[in-house]
Amino acid sequence: MHIIGIDIDGRAGLSSSSSNLILSADILFGGKRMLELFPDAKGEKHPIGADLQKIVDVIRANPDKDVVVLASGDPGFFGIADFLLRNFPKDEVEIIPAVSSMQWAFAHARAPWSHAAMVSLHGKGEGRDLDTLWSALEQADTVGIFTDPTHTPAVIAGALREYGYADCRMTVCEDLGEESERVTEGSPEEMEGREFSPMNVVVVRKKGETSTPRGALIGLPDSAYAHKNGMITKAEVRAVSLAKLALSPNCVLWDIGAGSGSLSLEAASLMPRGRVYAVEKDSGMVEFIRQNMASYGSRNITLVQGEAPEALAGLPAPDRVFIGGSGGSIRGILDASDRALKPGGRIVVNSVLLETMTEATAFLTERGYNPEVCTVNISRTADLAGRRMFKAENPVFIVTGVK
Repeated sequence: MHIIGIDIDGRAGLSSSSSNLILSADILFGGKRMLELFPDAKGEKHPIGADLQKIVDVIRANPDKDVVVLASGDPGFFGIADFLLRNFPKDEVEIIPAVSSMQWAFAHARAPWSHAAMVSLHGKGEGRDLDTLWSALEQADTVGIFTDPTHTPAVIAGALREYGYADCRMTVCEDLGEESERVTEGSPEEMEGREFSPMNVVVVRKKGETSTPRGALIGLPDSAYAHKNGMITKAEVRAVSLAKLALSPNCVLWDIGAGSGSLSLEAASLMPRGRVYAVEKDSGMVEFIRQNMASYGSRNITLVQGEAPEALAGLPAPDRVFIGGSGGSIRGILDASDRALKPGGRIVVNSVLLETMTEATAFLTERGYNPEVCTVNISRTADLAGRRMFKAENPVFIVTGVK
């Protein structure tokens, strides 16, 4: 099997050896436009659609025939080579790359790409769709983006403005190699209201430092967050709770009774490829969460306004559950959490009430967990008539269970 890349010059850009392979192939796969470039090819022509498994089935049903798969640009760069190499032995596959549309886009943008990050937004699911872009922008000054009909340049521009990258520059390259080819450069604000050809590639370049903090947020002082009358998980308790959660980079976390969102924000920063579902019933607290998300550029938090356990219905199954507030419904919340929690997942409960701690421990024991309880006692220095003393905070019970 040969996987042959076609660049923006189409058939004219192929070497004679590649052309001969295509024209003499017994079976030829490719997009409709690519197949139309070769009306004189003798083999069976199979358009590539959404069901890539059909390619595998046809090839396996014809083991003695010469197969050529046509691809756009470099087949190994966010292309079909990855899929085919996962389904066929490597020694049965030969890849002949061409210049990719991304290389052309960087050339048109007059930007080097040796240190750039690359992102494909094809087929990304709702909620996590732009997480890969934010992760790339946090690590690189320049990012190349393969778009799709949902993640258009205008949509990307609006998201860039909303999440702290309003001063970056965008280059949109449309219909590369066609008579309608167009290259447009501008700010996200200038790009947000425009329409572009579906065939486009985007290059984003940051301009200096953004105002959005980067990196992990661990135990920030309470004053760093918008909150009401001290109603916030204290910094030291936050740090211990995060340790008990044992987060991984791609976790799904439910933060139930999220309050001001301080734990959600710090957890989100520790799991760049994961997602936090911050569940909070109080509309005033929800506004604090929104303020804090905007202040810290938190992009992998989904805010869920509603009362648990009812508000938990339909959320993706969690790897971790943090319960910071239960409103007297601890058993119902734990029941819903336990039913949804993935095997090996963790539940962590914070409580200042002995009754809540006792009920949570009893419930987890009933369900086969081996709960651990620790108490966090915090005292902080305070002024007293020009001298220093320790002022104690309420003790917090932290209950941890592993499923």
